[in-house]
Amino acid sequence: MSLLELSVDLRASVQCGFTGLLVSLGAKWSNDSTELASTLFLNPSGIVLELNLSYLEQQLSLPIVLSTDFSPFLALAAAVVPSAAIVLGYHFLIIPRRRSRRLAHILAARKAFEEDSDARRERTAIEALLKGAVRKSIRVETEREGLIIQNAVYGAAETDDTTENIWLDVTTPTQALVHNSQLHIPGGDTKAALQGFSDPAPFTLKSLRIRYIFRGRMHYAEIPDYLPVVLPLAEHQVDGIFDQP
Repeated sequence: MSLLELSVDLRASVQCGFTGLLVSLGAKWSNDSTELASTLFLNPSGIVLELNLSYLEQQLSLPIVLSTDFSPFLALAAAVVPSAAIVLGYHFLIIPRRRSRRLAHILAARKAFEEDSDARRERTAIEALLKGAVRKSIRVETEREGLIIQNAVYGAAETDDTTENIWLDVTTPTQALVHNSQLHIPGGDTKAALQGFSDPAPFTLKSLRIRYIFRGRMHYAEIPDYLPVVLPLAEHQVDGIFDQP
Protein backbone atom coordinates (compact mmCIF):
# COMPACT_ATOMS: atom_id res chain seq x y z
CA MET A 1 0.00 0.00 0.00
CA SER A 2 1.58 3.25 -1.09
CA LEU A 3 1.00 6.90 -0.38
CA LEU A 4 -0.07 7.34 -3.99
CA GLU A 5 -2.81 4.75 -3.51
CA LEU A 6 -4.11 6.78 -0.58
CA SER A 7 -3.98 10.05 -2.60
CA VAL A 8 -1.88 11.76 0.04
CA ASP A 9 -0.47 15.25 -0.32
CA LEU A 10 2.29 16.13 2.16
CA ARG A 11 3.41 19.70 2.83
CA ALA A 12 5.92 21.44 5.08
CA SER A 13 6.86 25.09 5.50
CA VAL A 14 9.04 27.27 7.72
CA GLN A 15 8.35 30.95 8.39
CA CYS A 16 10.33 33.44 10.41
CA GLY A 17 8.49 36.16 12.31
CA PHE A 18 8.82 38.44 15.32
CA THR A 19 7.86 35.60 17.67
CA GLY A 20 10.40 33.20 16.19
CA LEU A 21 10.19 30.33 13.75
CA LEU A 22 6.79 28.96 12.73
CA VAL A 23 6.94 25.43 11.36
CA SER A 24 3.91 23.83 9.75
CA LEU A 25 3.57 20.19 8.75
CA GLY A 26 0.50 19.19 6.78
CA ALA A 27 -1.05 16.17 5.12
CA LYS A 28 -4.15 15.83 2.99
CA TRP A 29 -6.04 12.63 2.22
CA SER A 30 -8.65 12.77 -0.50
CA ASN A 31 -10.86 10.82 -2.86
CA ASP A 32 -13.60 11.81 -5.29
CA SER A 33 -15.98 13.20 -2.66
CA THR A 34 -14.07 13.62 0.60
CA GLU A 35 -10.99 15.52 1.65
CA LEU A 36 -9.40 15.33 5.09
CA ALA A 37 -6.46 17.57 5.96
CA SER A 38 -4.44 18.01 9.11
CA THR A 39 -1.86 20.73 9.72
CA LEU A 40 0.46 20.91 12.70
CA PHE A 41 1.74 24.38 13.65
CA LEU A 42 4.86 24.54 15.82
CA ASN A 43 6.31 27.69 17.37
CA PRO A 44 7.93 28.67 20.66
CA SER A 45 4.56 29.69 22.11
CA GLY A 46 2.87 26.33 21.62
CA ILE A 47 1.56 23.57 19.36
CA VAL A 48 -1.71 23.75 17.42
CA LEU A 49 -3.29 20.96 15.38
CA GLU A 50 -5.81 22.07 12.78
CA LEU A 51 -8.17 19.50 11.24
CA ASN A 52 -10.16 20.25 8.09
CA LEU A 53 -12.88 18.04 6.65
CA SER A 54 -14.53 18.63 3.30
CA TYR A 55 -17.36 16.41 2.09
CA LEU A 56 -19.04 17.37 -1.18
CA GLU A 57 -19.62 21.11 -0.63
CA GLN A 58 -19.61 21.03 3.19
CA GLN A 59 -16.50 22.12 5.10
CA LEU A 60 -15.53 21.83 8.75
CA SER A 61 -12.43 23.30 10.39
CA LEU A 62 -11.36 22.42 13.93
CA PRO A 63 -8.25 24.02 15.52
CA ILE A 64 -6.98 22.18 18.60
CA VAL A 65 -4.47 23.76 21.00
CA LEU A 66 -2.30 20.86 22.10
CA SER A 67 0.09 22.82 24.26
CA THR A 68 0.96 26.38 25.18
CA ASP A 69 4.60 25.33 25.46
CA PHE A 70 6.79 23.75 22.83
CA SER A 71 7.28 20.01 23.41
CA PRO A 72 9.26 17.93 20.87
CA PHE A 73 7.62 14.69 22.05
CA LEU A 74 4.11 16.10 21.76
CA ALA A 75 4.93 17.60 18.37
CA LEU A 76 6.14 14.23 17.08
CA ALA A 77 3.07 12.44 18.43
CA ALA A 78 0.74 15.00 16.89
CA ALA A 79 2.43 14.54 13.52
CA VAL A 80 2.51 10.73 13.56
CA VAL A 81 -0.76 9.71 15.22
CA PRO A 82 -3.24 11.23 12.70
CA SER A 83 -1.32 9.81 9.74
CA ALA A 84 -1.06 6.39 11.35
CA ALA A 85 -4.78 6.43 12.17
CA ILE A 86 -5.69 7.25 8.57
CA VAL A 87 -3.40 4.56 7.14
CA LEU A 88 -4.66 1.89 9.55
CA GLY A 89 -8.28 2.87 8.97
CA TYR A 90 -7.78 2.67 5.22
CA HIS A 91 -6.09 -0.72 5.44
CA PHE A 92 -8.39 -2.41 7.95
CA LEU A 93 -11.72 -0.69 7.26
CA ILE A 94 -11.94 0.83 3.80
CA ILE A 95 -10.11 -1.87 1.81
CA PRO A 96 -12.14 -4.79 3.31
CA ARG A 97 -15.34 -2.82 2.73
CA ARG A 98 -14.44 -2.21 -0.91
CA ARG A 99 -13.57 -5.88 -1.39
CA SER A 100 -16.87 -6.92 0.15
CA ARG A 101 -18.82 -4.63 -2.17
CA ARG A 102 -16.82 -5.78 -5.20
CA LEU A 103 -17.44 -9.41 -4.29
CA ALA A 104 -21.18 -8.81 -3.96
CA HIS A 105 -21.33 -7.09 -7.36
CA ILE A 106 -19.28 -9.80 -9.06
CA LEU A 107 -21.28 -12.65 -7.55
CA ALA A 108 -24.55 -11.00 -8.58
CA ALA A 109 -23.25 -10.42 -12.10
CA ARG A 110 -21.92 -13.98 -12.31
CA LYS A 111 -25.27 -15.41 -11.23
CA ALA A 112 -27.08 -13.24 -13.79
CA PHE A 113 -24.64 -14.35 -16.50
CA GLU A 114 -25.11 -18.04 -15.69
CA GLU A 115 -28.90 -17.69 -15.59
CA ASP A 116 -29.16 -15.61 -18.77
CA SER A 117 -30.57 -18.30 -21.03
CA ASP A 118 -31.34 -15.81 -23.81
CA ALA A 119 -27.71 -14.72 -24.07
CA ARG A 120 -26.59 -18.35 -23.97
CA ARG A 121 -28.99 -19.28 -26.76
CA GLU A 122 -27.80 -16.30 -28.79
CA ARG A 123 -24.15 -17.35 -28.44
CA THR A 124 -25.04 -20.92 -29.36
CA ALA A 125 -26.95 -19.74 -32.43
CA ILE A 126 -24.06 -17.52 -33.55
CA GLU A 127 -21.58 -20.37 -33.15
CA ALA A 128 -23.85 -22.65 -35.18
CA LEU A 129 -23.95 -20.06 -37.97
CA LEU A 130 -20.17 -19.66 -37.89
CA LYS A 131 -19.26 -23.35 -37.82
CA GLY A 132 -19.43 -23.84 -41.58
CA ALA A 133 -17.20 -20.84 -42.28
CA VAL A 134 -14.87 -21.84 -39.44
CA ARG A 135 -14.45 -25.40 -40.76
CA LYS A 136 -13.54 -23.96 -44.16
CA SER A 137 -11.13 -21.49 -42.55
CA ILE A 138 -9.41 -24.27 -40.59
CA ARG A 139 -9.12 -26.42 -43.71
CA VAL A 140 -7.57 -23.59 -45.72
CA GLU A 141 -5.22 -22.56 -42.91
CA THR A 142 -4.16 -26.17 -42.35
CA GLU A 143 -3.22 -26.59 -46.01
CA ARG A 144 -1.05 -23.47 -45.96
CA GLU A 145 0.27 -24.04 -42.41
CA GLY A 146 -1.37 -20.79 -41.49
CA LEU A 147 -3.16 -19.50 -38.41
CA ILE A 148 -5.31 -22.01 -36.52
CA ILE A 149 -6.93 -21.07 -33.21
CA GLN A 150 -6.54 -24.02 -30.86
CA ASN A 151 -8.28 -22.39 -27.95
CA ALA A 152 -9.50 -18.89 -27.08
CA VAL A 153 -11.10 -17.81 -23.82
CA TYR A 154 -12.32 -14.39 -22.70
CA GLY A 155 -12.76 -13.39 -19.08
CA ALA A 156 -11.23 -11.91 -15.95
CA ALA A 157 -7.64 -10.78 -16.44
CA GLU A 158 -6.71 -11.57 -12.83
CA THR A 159 -7.93 -14.73 -11.18
CA ASP A 160 -8.85 -14.79 -7.50
CA ASP A 161 -11.60 -16.25 -5.32
CA THR A 162 -14.19 -13.96 -6.90
CA THR A 163 -13.26 -14.44 -10.57
CA GLU A 164 -12.16 -18.07 -10.68
CA ASN A 165 -13.53 -19.98 -13.69
CA ILE A 166 -15.34 -16.93 -15.07
CA TRP A 167 -14.28 -17.57 -18.65
CA LEU A 168 -16.14 -17.74 -21.93
CA ASP A 169 -14.95 -20.09 -24.67
CA VAL A 170 -14.67 -17.98 -27.82
CA THR A 171 -12.59 -20.33 -29.97
CA THR A 172 -15.13 -20.52 -32.80
CA PRO A 173 -15.87 -16.77 -33.14
CA THR A 174 -12.14 -16.00 -32.88
CA GLN A 175 -11.26 -18.42 -35.69
CA ALA A 176 -14.01 -16.81 -37.76
CA LEU A 177 -12.07 -13.54 -37.60
CA VAL A 178 -8.96 -15.10 -39.20
CA HIS A 179 -8.32 -13.97 -42.79
CA ASN A 180 -5.30 -14.88 -44.90
CA SER A 181 -3.48 -16.35 -41.90
CA GLN A 182 -3.89 -13.15 -39.92
CA LEU A 183 -6.08 -12.01 -37.07
CA HIS A 184 -6.59 -8.34 -36.34
CA ILE A 185 -9.06 -6.95 -33.81
CA PRO A 186 -8.93 -3.15 -33.37
CA GLY A 187 -8.40 -1.77 -29.88
CA GLY A 188 -10.26 0.92 -28.01
CA ASP A 189 -13.47 -1.03 -27.35
CA THR A 190 -14.31 -3.98 -25.15
CA LYS A 191 -14.12 -7.32 -26.90
CA ALA A 192 -17.42 -8.29 -25.27
CA ALA A 193 -19.09 -6.50 -28.19
CA LEU A 194 -17.58 -8.85 -30.79
CA GLN A 195 -19.83 -11.35 -32.52
CA GLY A 196 -20.09 -14.50 -30.41
CA PHE A 197 -18.58 -12.79 -27.35
CA SER A 198 -20.25 -11.48 -24.20
CA ASP A 199 -19.15 -10.20 -20.80
CA PRO A 200 -18.70 -13.13 -18.38
CA ALA A 201 -17.07 -11.02 -15.66
CA PRO A 202 -18.62 -7.55 -15.20
CA PHE A 203 -16.85 -5.07 -12.91
CA THR A 204 -13.46 -6.70 -13.60
CA LEU A 205 -10.57 -6.13 -15.97
CA LYS A 206 -10.74 -8.67 -18.75
CA SER A 207 -8.39 -10.24 -21.26
CA LEU A 208 -8.47 -12.51 -24.28
CA ARG A 209 -6.21 -15.57 -24.06
CA ILE A 210 -5.43 -17.33 -27.31
CA ARG A 211 -3.51 -20.52 -27.96
CA TYR A 212 -2.85 -20.91 -31.67
CA ILE A 213 -0.72 -22.76 -34.23
CA PHE A 214 1.18 -20.97 -36.97
CA ARG A 215 3.68 -22.59 -39.31
CA GLY A 216 3.28 -25.78 -37.32
CA ARG A 217 4.45 -24.16 -34.07
CA MET A 218 2.49 -23.47 -30.92
CA HIS A 219 1.91 -19.85 -29.89
CA TYR A 220 0.21 -18.23 -26.91
CA ALA A 221 -0.98 -14.66 -26.36
CA GLU A 222 -2.84 -12.84 -23.62
CA ILE A 223 -4.27 -9.49 -24.70
CA PRO A 224 -5.91 -6.96 -22.33
CA ASP A 225 -9.49 -6.11 -23.20
CA TYR A 226 -9.04 -2.69 -24.79
CA LEU A 227 -5.79 -3.37 -26.65
CA PRO A 228 -5.71 -4.48 -30.30
CA VAL A 229 -5.13 -8.11 -31.22
CA VAL A 230 -2.54 -8.81 -33.90
CA LEU A 231 -1.70 -12.43 -34.75
CA PRO A 232 0.62 -14.09 -35.53
CA LEU A 233 3.67 -12.63 -33.81
CA ALA A 234 7.03 -14.33 -33.33
CA GLU A 235 7.11 -13.27 -29.68
CA HIS A 236 4.06 -15.47 -29.01
CA GLN A 237 5.90 -18.68 -29.90
CA VAL A 238 6.23 -21.16 -27.04
CA ASP A 239 7.83 -24.56 -26.63
CA GLY A 240 4.98 -26.35 -24.92
CA ILE A 241 1.20 -26.39 -24.91
CA PHE A 242 -0.69 -24.33 -22.37
CA ASP A 243 -3.60 -25.82 -20.50
CA GLN A 244 -6.90 -24.02 -20.80
CA PRO A 245 -7.39 -21.54 -17.92
